[in-house]
Amino acid sequence: MRVLRVLPSVDPHFGGPSESASRSCIAAQRAGIETSVVVGVDRSSEERSQPILAALRSNGVDIHVLRIGLGSFGRRNAILLGLNRTIRALRDRFDLIHLHSPWAASSIMTLAQNKSARFVMTPHEGFTDFDVRQSKLRQIKWLLLHTYSRSLDAVVYSSLLEATDSVLRGPRTFVVAHPVIDETEARRQGPNAEVLHRTFGYLGRLHPKKNVEICIRATARLPNVRLIIAGDGPTEYTAALKRLAETTGADTRVEFVGFIEPHQKSSFFNAIDSLLLVSDFECFGMAAAEALAMSVPVIVSETTGVSEIVTKFGCGLITNRDPEALADAMEHVLTSPRKPMMDRAYEAALAEYSFASHAKGISAAYLRSATDH
Repeated sequence: MRVLRVLPSVDPHFGGPSESASRSCIAAQRAGIETSVVVGVDRSSEERSQPILAALRSNGVDIHVLRIGLGSFGRRNAILLGLNRTIRALRDRFDLIHLHSPWAASSIMTLAQNKSARFVMTPHEGFTDFDVRQSKLRQIKWLLLHTYSRSLDAVVYSSLLEATDSVLRGPRTFVVAHPVIDETEARRQGPNAEVLHRTFGYLGRLHPKKNVEICIRATARLPNVRLIIAGDGPTEYTAALKRLAETTGADTRVEFVGFIEPHQKSSFFNAIDSLLLVSDFECFGMAAAEALAMSVPVIVSETTGVSEIVTKFGCGLITNRDPEALADAMEHVLTSPRKPMMDRAYEAALAEYSFASHAKGISAAYLRSATDH
């Protein structure tokens, strides 16, 4: 089986989709799926992308790097220079073309110019009712959805929540969780179970859908509890969050550390007792899954893809999206035995989010997509 992946970017600053896509390529390659990647880089992302590109190469993934054109607009929309020419030169060597992110120009153009190919799509939340309904471009997205419904052979969703909320009809669907933990590596050193930091963490974009405000208000309700917010976002919105911390009297206990690089995540997770992710909607919840892999329990909303695994393994709590409920959940974590929940967190990650588990699921999806008509 040979698969060509088209990735908008592997820049860590793009967040979960870049990391999950690159890990998926490695998992598939290890499982015997001969994987090649077409990926875009530009001057601003080239240096940041090198560690991921090196990891792909070291695992035997063939890489074709294209320049991203049109500056920041091209970066936001994944406009890859020479994409059509590159795909035409490569497509006959592969059984499938695997696209990532339906609203990226790289996906739209590849699909439009290669109608005879077989396509698999990982939508990264793009096909959900939540994404389409709240988008300013929803009319355009609905038009593209009709095209995707006729042209895709399969869609690979990252969670049952994402699949259930999808508005796309037609293609075969698979649910394959993103790979987070590499089972070939030694278990990473997580927090000391004997030390209670009374500190919670948030990791991700600073965006209204993430409900960071609820995390701040919940922290304000709990004396002697700290919150570390790791991530960046629009300047005005970040300033509003900082003002909220001040007005609630929690500014001395809420720390904004900005974007953290992949190599800094271990230190972040080791400094907290639990990760908070109470978004309006998360098709997966990469930060929460990464926390579990570091033996860190999580508190998540039920509208987060990992919530089903949290419930299944008892490696955290599900909370309503309001400060009082979240504060109660935080207090529960602080007063519960730590080591059993930490052990269940790692057990959940290893069972559900390993490279091997992902490889098994994605291999089955590829086989069905390449052979079924």
